Amino acid sequence: MSLEESVPIIDIAPLLLDADPYANAKNNDNQPKNDCIEQIKAAARDWGFFYISNHGISRELIATFRKDMDTFFHLSGTILDKIRRNEQNSRGYFDDELTKNKLDWKRCFDFGAQNGHLDEEGMDGMNQWPSKEEHEHDTFEFTMKEYFYKMEHLSETLLSALCQSLGMKPDSLKEDFEGNHTSYLRLNYYPKCPTPEENLAVHHHTDAGALTILYQDPNVTSLPRIQM
Repeated sequence: MSLEESVPIIDIAPLLLDADPYANAKNNDNQPKNDCIEQIKAAARDWGFFYISNHGISRELIATFRKDMDTFFHLSGTILDKIRRNEQNSRGYFDDELTKNKLDWKRCFDFGAQNGHLDEEGMDGMNQWPSKEEHEHDTFEFTMKEYFYKMEHLSETLLSALCQSLGMKPDSLKEDFEGNHTSYLRLNYYPKCPTPEENLAVHHHTDAGALTILYQDPNVTSLPRIQM
C-alpha cells in the first residue's frame, strides 16, 4: 500500500485542551484545532474511518484493560454461562452471534450505560458482571467501567469535531447522546480456528450507530476494511 493509500493517522491532542468535549474548538485564534478538525473532515469524507493518536487514554489503563479482558475470556465456562445474555437481557457474555446469518468465530462481552450510569437498567437490559466470590478477577468491573467512561468522553470530543467540520455548532448533537442512550462497549475475543479457510471471526458488515471507536490488538494484523 502506498503512502497515498494508507489510512489517515490524526493527532487529536489539540481537541483535548478544553475540559468540555463540546467546547467550540474551531475558531480563528486556534489554528492547530482548526487543522485537526479539517483532517477529521477529510478522513471521514474520503475513508469513513481513521486512526487517532494522543487521545488522552493512558498506557497504564490500556495495559490493565487488555490484561483484565484476557483474564475474563479465560474464565471457566461455568462462570461465563452465569452472565450469558438472553432474550430478556441483551448484555453479558455470548459466543453465538450471527452476521448475515453466518456464525462468527468469536466470543464477546457487552455492557453499557443507562441514563448516564453503568449500574442502572434500561431498554437493553442490565449489565452483568462476574461474581467476585467465584474467582480472583476482582478488578474487571472497575477497569471496564473506567475504560467505558474514557471512551464516552472521547466519543463526545470526536462528535463535536465532526459537527464543527460540517459547519454546525459543537453541541448540535449533544442532547441526542445524553440520558437513556444505547451506547455500549464490546469486548471481542477471537479463539484459534481449526478451519480458518471456512470461517471468519466476524463476517463482513457495517456498524450501526454514530461512532465506533475500536482498539486494535497490536498483535493481530488481520483487520480488513473497505474505503468509502
